[in-house]
Amino acid sequence: MSSGNLVEDFARIVSYCKTSKRRSQIMTEMSMSDIETEAFTRILIRQSLLEQNFNGYQTTKRGNSYLDTRSRIEVAMRRRF
Repeated sequence: MSSGNLVEDFARIVSYCKTSKRRSQIMTEMSMSDIETEAFTRILIRQSLLEQNFNGYQTTKRGNSYLDTRSRIEVAMRRRF
């Protein structure tokens, strides 16, 4: 799964989990092993970008804000270059 860019990988997971996803769904969508999925989701939960609920993992308000900011930066960078 790893694109070699952790920031990009984290953003993909946060974006994918805008609606609640089970760990197996994240593993399949991101082509990750169980160990990778566990590590990535733990980091994202610690950073308050994801939360774990009874349905699985879901993006938090902070996670949505992160994605919005990231999108604005990408647009600004494309305009500049």
